Amino acid sequence: MYDFIDQPVRSLNSGGRLLLWAMRHWVKAASTGRCPCGDIASAFQTHHLMAAMPHFNILMAVLNREALAPMRFGAIGCAQVSEHEALLIGLLRMVRQAPAETARETMGMIVAADAAGPCSSHFPRSRRAWTMQISRPAGPI
Repeated sequence: MYDFIDQPVRSLNSGGRLLLWAMRHWVKAASTGRCPCGDIASAFQTHHLMAAMPHFNILMAVLNREALAPMRFGAIGCAQVSEHEALLIGLLRMVRQAPAETARETMGMIVAADAAGPCSSHFPRSRRAWTMQISRPAGPI
């Protein structure tokens, strides 16, 4: 997480920037009562990430309902990565590098205990689809 917090958005690779864009647009849509899928679907389609979209949507919905503390996301045009955005980017990177149990334990610190398992199960699925479609080696995720 600390690798990303307060970093410029431009320091992220294309997958990281897309993930950040999707998080911010999901939050904006949900906060105004719109279905977030409608706001992010075209970007997922363009990048051939439709397989990741349902997992991303479920993950964000669980975080929205079950987070132990309110999560804050930057405005769409914000040039810096916020604390909670950095946390999620870091978690997605961790899923690639750490055992599944580590992701589950970490999610247990962010969401209600009964939501940690289901929430953490969507990270590897989303990460797998993300990795298969966005193959830029440079950048943090």
